[in-house]
Amino acid sequence: MVNYLKNKYIKNTIIIASFFLIAVMTCLILFVCRFWLFGYDGPFHWQRFLTFKNNIFSNYDLNSTMGSAVMSFYPKLNLVSISILSIFIKNTWLLLYANFIFQIFIGLNIAYYTCQKYTKKFLVSYVFAFIFMTAMPIINWYFGLLDLGLITAYLFLPLVLFGTLNFIEKNEYIELAIGLTLIFMSHILTFVFASLFVFIFFLFNVHKFKLVDYLNILKISFLVLCTNAFYWLMIVRLEWFNQINKPHFQTLQGFPESTMYIEKNGLVQVLIIMGLGIFFFEKFSKINKQIYLVTVIITILSSRIIPWHLLDHTPVGVIQFPTRFMILALLTTSYLIAVMGSIVLKSMSNWKIYFAISALAILCMNLYNQWGTMNTAYFSSWGSKVVNNRLVSYRIDNGKHIKVTDIDTGDFADYVPKSNLMRYIDVYYHTGYDEEKNPIIFNANGNGELRFNNDALKKRLHLPFIGYKGQQYNVSLNGKKVNYYLDKEQVITIKNVSKGVKTIKITLVKGLIDYLAYILTAMGLLTYLFIGFKYLLKNYLKVRK
Repeated sequence: MVNYLKNKYIKNTIIIASFFLIAVMTCLILFVCRFWLFGYDGPFHWQRFLTFKNNIFSNYDLNSTMGSAVMSFYPKLNLVSISILSIFIKNTWLLLYANFIFQIFIGLNIAYYTCQKYTKKFLVSYVFAFIFMTAMPIINWYFGLLDLGLITAYLFLPLVLFGTLNFIEKNEYIELAIGLTLIFMSHILTFVFASLFVFIFFLFNVHKFKLVDYLNILKISFLVLCTNAFYWLMIVRLEWFNQINKPHFQTLQGFPESTMYIEKNGLVQVLIIMGLGIFFFEKFSKINKQIYLVTVIITILSSRIIPWHLLDHTPVGVIQFPTRFMILALLTTSYLIAVMGSIVLKSMSNWKIYFAISALAILCMNLYNQWGTMNTAYFSSWGSKVVNNRLVSYRIDNGKHIKVTDIDTGDFADYVPKSNLMRYIDVYYHTGYDEEKNPIIFNANGNGELRFNNDALKKRLHLPFIGYKGQQYNVSLNGKKVNYYLDKEQVITIKNVSKGVKTIKITLVKGLIDYLAYILTAMGLLTYLFIGFKYLLKNYLKVRK
């Protein structure tokens, strides 16, 4: 028994160490080539990181675009790893690469151990983890757009896949609940796609569902919604009382015919495996046949076969990018590749040679994915350009280290009140005005504090601080609380400000919705802790017997 545990320990140590090497290898070519492409969304995500780092508990920006509630609409789990790493790594260039390595390392472990728990097969689990977590889309979304939320959410997709399979076959719900909860905390759109993915699987098996299955679905819903109440309740409040400016998106559409775009999103892999799957279909287990059919459905949903443009102005428009269904097809085909590989190995007499060739092919695929990411980016329209005197997209390459913090990250009016759009840039540059519309530049000291030298009595002072209806504020002038109101452009305004040096402090007041969100989130977390404690206790008693 001791030798078995020792061997098991050594085996897992080797597996985990190999995952770290794979994570490093997955960005090795990019690092050597000094490559980075900071797409249009890159500055937006970088600003979210800086805001989170300054105040991890605030849903409002109290430093740069003061008062903006963009952080209320932005899940924060994806900012945790880069924020922790930034404590130790001060070089921006190294920080971004270290964060990628760390996330791929975590993703490889999640993918391997969730698959191992379901299949009990080492080779299938290892190959699946390798292929999925080193796929071109994952590399591209990070190095092409710095989409931290998208990449973090992708790490938890294996939990959703195998959690769904365990739900269908074993009536187990906790793994699926954890996967959906973590994705909700990382990227809301990926949560929408993952939920649709689960729903399609449920449709295949609804004829077998019993009362316990529906009760488990309710438990999953409870855990996901309660644990994330601190996020979605804030959104409900802001949307209920304000007309929020949403990000502008192009027309809903499936995959274009561009070869580079197809390669970037992994469609080549998906189509190849779908083709091979026809020949392996009869050898698949019943559940693997369902996985194959779900892959076909998802691929169709991500293509122009579906007239997505007709749904632009409907609630379906919330999905924004139908092409992101493809990451789910990439997830399922990565698993099917591993399954088909194991079927082939079993039928071969000299399987070691075939295994060595397969391992070399997978390694080459990893290197190609990095090279393909660079080629896609270099020949895309994402190159460095200046729009409205602002650098919106650039590369770090050929050994040039560009400070990401030097880029102007303010020109994103996402999630501000529509009535504030004409004043948004003034707020970003800390410029207010008086009753005669004279501009006044404030010094922003951080944490909602504004300072300026008032040269004359101001009957009305419109502060560079966005206010949201439904949210209460405390406003103090030189330490004394004063009354305020929101003007028609929804900036906080105070009256009768006398001459002299003035320090204005604005803080947010917690309301009923805030405390309700805390209570529900605590309930969700405590429920997870209770379930985890029961699981550990059950295993402990099992070992004792």
